[in-house]
Amino acid sequence: MFVRAIFAGIIGSILQTVFSYLLFLLGIAKTHYLLIAGEFFLNSKALHTFAGYIVGFVADITAGGFFALVFVYFLSITGKDYWILKAIGYTGFVWVVGIGLLDRALKIAPVLHQDAVTNLALLGSDLVYSFTMAYLVVKWGTLPTKILKS
Repeated sequence: MFVRAIFAGIIGSILQTVFSYLLFLLGIAKTHYLLIAGEFFLNSKALHTFAGYIVGFVADITAGGFFALVFVYFLSITGKDYWILKAIGYTGFVWVVGIGLLDRALKIAPVLHQDAVTNLALLGSDLVYSFTMAYLVVKWGTLPTKILKS
């Protein structure tokens, strides 16, 4: 199940990144997830290169796989029922912690603190990730049952 969850997270992350990039190209958002993920590792000059986008992509899909594993643990405790609502709640939690707290503390993407529309666009991208990932996790396999048992 864990390998399937990682792949579900990677697929969701790719769709999230494409969606955020389209919003960026349309001028709705002032940044996108390739840049945000890459800013953990690179300065602005290095980030805006082909290699910088690859770094951002690898960081983004790695985070997508990790967050999918966390979601699988969450579902293994709470069950698969109402998975759409759980995906929405998970998205809100990760958005508040990631964009709201972590980004502000580490000053990764300062544009996020200056533009409400970009924040909402990224929330929409996060929902694309969560719906895709959660759907695939629920569809592809059974949840582990021995997580909390010692």
